[in-house]
Amino acid sequence: SGNSATAQMKDLVGPGDVDIANCGRVIIRKVTDPSPDPTDTTFGYTTMGGLDPATFGLKNGEAEDYGPEVFAGSYSVTEDDPSADNFLLTDINCDASETSNGTTINTDTATRTVSFDLAAQDTVDCTFTNTLQTGAIKIHKDRKHAADGPGDHAHAGVEFTVDGTTVTTDANGDACVDGLIFGTYDVTETV
Repeated sequence: SGNSATAQMKDLVGPGDVDIANCGRVIIRKVTDPSPDPTDTTFGYTTMGGLDPATFGLKNGEAEDYGPEVFAGSYSVTEDDPSADNFLLTDINCDASETSNGTTINTDTATRTVSFDLAAQDTVDCTFTNTLQTGAIKIHKDRKHAADGPGDHAHAGVEFTVDGTTVTTDANGDACVDGLIFGTYDVTETV
């Protein structure tokens, strides 16, 4: 009966190539805010489920495209914690327009992970967005003047420069420069 099954199969399938589509496509993209990324940080990723390469790095505007030859199955991609580089993962967005064959996708920004069950002929296209965390420098200027009485008094109208930005103290003697990448800065008073 094994021979007759072969004969029946032979009668059903004509000569030539048989296209059995059991693969899909996976694309992982990186975006930073601001873009372009002033720090030029490389973000690391680790995969589960057999994607090759299992680890990779991406900078702003780059993508890892596994191509259309990824076997249908369960996978996950996790972004390494970039907190040392002052970035916060703010979004994982996966385009569902090419998942009509039953692919399911779950994103979790808290664990920095996208997991999915890839169906044949579907495409998983996910973008990880990280926002650069910045700081500020508050400057306070006091003065001593006999006409103002004893002690320190707020000094308005004094200019300071930080990283090429010039600010002037207000009536309280305060000025602020924000949007600074974490690091060390010189504050210069204009005399």
